[in-house]
Amino acid sequence: MSRLQHCISASALLFAGMPAQADKLPERVVIVELCIAQQSPERVEAVLTNPVEKLLIGLPGVKTLNSITGHGGARFEVHFEDDAGEDDAGSVVQALDGSEPGRGAVVLSRSVQLGQPLTAGQAFGHAVCAEAKRR
Repeated sequence: MSRLQHCISASALLFAGMPAQADKLPERVVIVELCIAQQSPERVEAVLTNPVEKLLIGLPGVKTLNSITGHGGARFEVHFEDDAGEDDAGSVVQALDGSEPGRGAVVLSRSVQLGQPLTAGQAFGHAVCAEAKRR
């Protein structure tokens, strides 16, 4: 048996014992992208990511929060106890409107939408605020 055949056989055995989840719908989360003037990730984390994380994690029904910080912006994925819906997105917008995210920095753009969380591979290569950088 060649190495390739051996690897394929091993992979087949691993997946054979896993339950099928074809009928399970992907999780929906509230995705927030905030873009500020081009600054280092360390500065963005200090003036934007940390304050916004504290704000969003305190919202009712929030289970977990993931964020990615890059040059000039941050992306947040807000996971709610149940799949996120329009009401959850509205509460995120309301919280952001009532605060000053990015104090000490000018927020160039803000996006709040429902979507699916990034996978680990997608998160690694995700460009935060790509559109704001093109301006």
